[in-house]
Amino acid sequence: MPARYYGMTNEERQLLKDTAENLLRLLNKWDDTIGGISVAIAELYRVDMTTPERKTFALGRLKLHRDLMAKNGKGTKYLDALIADLEKWAGN
Repeated sequence: MPARYYGMTNEERQLLKDTAENLLRLLNKWDDTIGGISVAIAELYRVDMTTPERKTFALGRLKLHRDLMAKNGKGTKYLDALIADLEKWAGN
């Protein structure tokens, strides 16, 4: 038994194990959810943005929101990746 488990009861070890397993399941579900949302957004963008002007306008608004989020200390990694994907589709 690893030293870090000494002093823990069997119930505490089981609780720690169950918590870790549930957290991993939650993270996997979150990854699947984000993946599905990304595909849906990309498809809506592709279908609705029929002209280069509309694509440019939509990307500009997304970039503005990203900049505001960054300015307010919020994470932008997901939005950065989404914008990069949409720019590929827009031919930018």
